[in-house]
Amino acid sequence: MKSKVKSFKDLMEGMTTSNAFTITLPSRGNDDLQNFQTGLTGDGDIDYGEGGLGDEVMAGEGEYTCFSNLDDLQNVNDPNSVGTFLRVFDQNTQQFRSGSTGGSAHGFVPAIPGYVEGMMRNVKPTGDYSASDKSRRENNGLPLTQNGSNLYYHLYGKTNDELGKGFGSWNSNDGVTDNGFGTALHFDGSGSPRYVALKAIDSTEVDTIKIHAAVGDDDIVNTVTSGGLLRDKRLQVYYWSGDHKDYVKHPSASLISGETRDGWRPINMKPNGDLDDTVDPYIIKHTAERDSIGTDANGVQYDTDHKLHAYSLPIPEYTRSKNARYMLVQVDKTNTPQDAFALTSIRFQRKNNISLTVTLDTPEGSNFVRGGIIDGKQTTPEERKKKVAEMLKKSSQYVTGKFGKGFPGQPTVTAGDSTFDTKRFNEEVSIQEQTTFPQMQQRIRDAKERRRNQRKESEKLYMDTKTKGVKFFDKKGSGRIRDGKKIYD
Repeated sequence: MKSKVKSFKDLMEGMTTSNAFTITLPSRGNDDLQNFQTGLTGDGDIDYGEGGLGDEVMAGEGEYTCFSNLDDLQNVNDPNSVGTFLRVFDQNTQQFRSGSTGGSAHGFVPAIPGYVEGMMRNVKPTGDYSASDKSRRENNGLPLTQNGSNLYYHLYGKTNDELGKGFGSWNSNDGVTDNGFGTALHFDGSGSPRYVALKAIDSTEVDTIKIHAAVGDDDIVNTVTSGGLLRDKRLQVYYWSGDHKDYVKHPSASLISGETRDGWRPINMKPNGDLDDTVDPYIIKHTAERDSIGTDANGVQYDTDHKLHAYSLPIPEYTRSKNARYMLVQVDKTNTPQDAFALTSIRFQRKNNISLTVTLDTPEGSNFVRGGIIDGKQTTPEERKKKVAEMLKKSSQYVTGKFGKGFPGQPTVTAGDSTFDTKRFNEEVSIQEQTTFPQMQQRIRDAKERRRNQRKESEKLYMDTKTKGVKFFDKKGSGRIRDGKKIYD
């Protein structure tokens, strides 16, 4: 009897009618569950308009995915007011450095459609920034591209994200002789740090980040000491921790203009500031630690020197969320060599089984009813029916415990179900203090009143939306959406 009382007490304290339960998502091995290209689709021609910024548009099909799959690093939730600039962490001293940075771009990059300030720094799309191809065409009497503009031109065309592909080649006599992997993001800026900030993603169902990148054997060879600092040229993965429930200011993050600016952290630093020595933050390592030989999609081996190759890294659970933000950060660089590399895509995988707590009213939870997935396994209709019956039983126990025996609709069972033990159910309910008839009537009246109030609020919201438009809030302000257009207050 005592065990029954304890079991029902736990149910009363923890049960909700949304029925939370655990599902197991099976490993998908080397499958890319999310793939964000960082280059160009389509022909890429740009109409630069009348001069100045603001009227540039794509002249043909496609888009610059090197921008559309990124976002401003400051476009994050910052409930702790830590500040949203990037402040790099020194893995050698295990302290945040003194300065912080926002975004910046090569002079012509802001004129390319899709660019948003803050999505990158010291990084730009590969292509022609000096009108070299325009001069070649003029000298050879060839038609000019992009109305003869002197601004950026996508010299190598759309991205060809195939492992083993190398950089494109061009000369002043023949033009492009090899498109290579096409347009990519080039980490070759003269300053540091170099970074790109990926747009927000749902990373709850993945555990690995993978990139396709081309790096030379003579780039990112080792660390060097310069200016009293150990210069770390390896590419790291950062995540936004500033909105995590466990966020704690790092002891080394002294204030900058009243902000700690330590919300962006390498993935080996937990939200509470502790370093996890089991987590590797480096996705591109030193030359000696990188693969020298790769295998392409056709099973043919290739030398990875300056060729697209896959680099991957596990991402710990504390970095994953429904609205996760990640960055690729190269903290330092040297001038000889440039320690440059090209990036064509950022991908996410699930290498291991992942357990998620979900509810029936979520898309993930409904999968087990529609697709028969329970704990990552296919099930029969009878097994799914039994699972639903168990949830309905717990829901009935919860409602009866809250509102008393006899509440309309209780107990609830599935059609034709003989597994629901109503006798045992009634015995467990009788363990609790009996509810008097007046108490039950009052609970019913209270429940009806709540439903009436909910209907009124729903009708009020419906009429407000119908007459004034849908409310929205973004970083520019708030307003209403009418006829598909944002109208700010």
